[in-house]
Amino acid sequence: MPSSSSQKRGTKCGSTRYCKKPRTIHEELIGAAEVLKRSLRTWDQPNSDLATLGAIVDKIIAGDPTSNAILDLLNEPFVLTGDVLPQPRSLALADGQCLGPGSALRAPLINADRERLAQIYHSVLVETSTHESNYEEEFALERQQAIEDGQAAPTPSDAAKHPALDVEQTERQMQIGRPFGTTGPSISIYHSVFSKFKSLIKNPTPDISPATVAQAFDLIVAAAAIYPTENDRTRVITPIVQKLLGYPIVTVPSEFGFRPDGIIIYPGSEEGKIPLLVMEAKNEVGTGGIDPNSQAAFSFPGPQITVLGGILTNQFIVQPLGMPLGLSGSPDPDGLALHVAQVMTALRTCLNDLESFYDDLKKSHLLRADTEGAQWPVLRTFDNFVLKYTSKNLLSDRIGRAMFNAELIPKDEKAEQNAVSPKVKVKFTSQYSEEAHMLLAAKNLAPQLRYYEKLEDNLAVVVMDAVDGKNLASAKKERVSEQALQNIQDALATLHKENFVFGDLRPPNVMLCRDGVDGEWVNAMLVDFDWAGKVGERRYPASLNHKLGWVEGVEAGGLIQKEHDNAMFQRLR
Repeated sequence: MPSSSSQKRGTKCGSTRYCKKPRTIHEELIGAAEVLKRSLRTWDQPNSDLATLGAIVDKIIAGDPTSNAILDLLNEPFVLTGDVLPQPRSLALADGQCLGPGSALRAPLINADRERLAQIYHSVLVETSTHESNYEEEFALERQQAIEDGQAAPTPSDAAKHPALDVEQTERQMQIGRPFGTTGPSISIYHSVFSKFKSLIKNPTPDISPATVAQAFDLIVAAAAIYPTENDRTRVITPIVQKLLGYPIVTVPSEFGFRPDGIIIYPGSEEGKIPLLVMEAKNEVGTGGIDPNSQAAFSFPGPQITVLGGILTNQFIVQPLGMPLGLSGSPDPDGLALHVAQVMTALRTCLNDLESFYDDLKKSHLLRADTEGAQWPVLRTFDNFVLKYTSKNLLSDRIGRAMFNAELIPKDEKAEQNAVSPKVKVKFTSQYSEEAHMLLAAKNLAPQLRYYEKLEDNLAVVVMDAVDGKNLASAKKERVSEQALQNIQDALATLHKENFVFGDLRPPNVMLCRDGVDGEWVNAMLVDFDWAGKVGERRYPASLNHKLGWVEGVEAGGLIQKEHDNAMFQRLR
């Protein structure tokens, strides 16, 4: 299926001296905020505007994410009463000069420091926005690199051999699950055809024609036979598969640069370069020392069938869409024929869907050689919103999961044109506790859950508000307020009261937000409900990383207990 030498730090000043390395724009921002904070300390008279400004300065120094709301406040002139310092004291100015005790300092000086901070803040905000908007360009470059790597690689039949496969997965890695860490996110998040296939082959009441069942039995008999050569096997099996799928299986045009045992071409492709399915056969399992699943998306190693899906995002991802299907040795050949017929009917249906997909692209004049790969997840709209994705996959190092930054754009034409679009996180994961998330969100102990859905193949999609703060892992522990710790404890109590467990109470899954005037992180929220669930039902994953230092009693595959949550909380204090 659709398939240099090191250099001294600093800038040289003369023949023997090196001056300091130029400050980054973020360092300039912190410096300007600290200058304004010192200016504010010279004003002893109570002033609510200065208190607000002081809180903003603390946010900036603490490294809070930039926002237009903060910039608007910085750009607003503050009205200050009084012309001189109420008390004589020294004041460091932005340019390094110093006003000594008793020097006159008029109110505009604080505003001047504020304006300078606002200018730098604006530059940082623009840089951040530019970075977000440039991710599409970065995506395109990575996609092009993946294509060039594929073109430079050996043919699939050579690359799939050991040790060539090991070399290729080191030099030009694809997400094929070999080795385990290269599994990648579910391809179902990029196209619905993959989740549809998984759903159809599990349908307890499939719609199968009698002719398809008979053809499936013919395939079982043909696949179980012993053949002198691979060509002999392919010659017998291919006509049967053609009947089952309803498409001609042809040889590959010479311009493809590789020669699988058969291919189904998109009928509307003028140059015949768009494959719907690539088939690879082996006379017997293990023949030739090659993994056929690394060669094609529809493989016949001896009397077996494996169906895989492939997609191009900013990298190639290939995954099995079901378990290998054995075609020999079954004591229930009639039952096996029904199951094979169901699988082949599902495959035929999905090939038809892919053909329709490419037809729509062709009608929209988007069917070109330079058409971008699957850049956006399949979820584009929900309720009255359109999702505008603003990042690549943020969890590219996590197997089976994906998360993206996005903005919510109202569909309503009456919506304010200049309204700020809410920022959200869109997450795809194999398991998630909607109930646990909603319990805490109702008490403002978790981000607002805007949307939740189980896709056809049981993959969960979650849309939640992005939290304006930082996680506990990136915050200084001494800055965490007692209120934040109380929030965490309250969240656990809320879950445990309803017989839920959280399971993964580590610093990265605790977001600190709404810092106060003194720079403390006042409140906390729990995020990541992948492991949350009912007591006695939810287990720790088999892939549990023991190096993270779990509390006593936690083990891979073991049940998650309330006591584990409580013990993990004590480690956060």
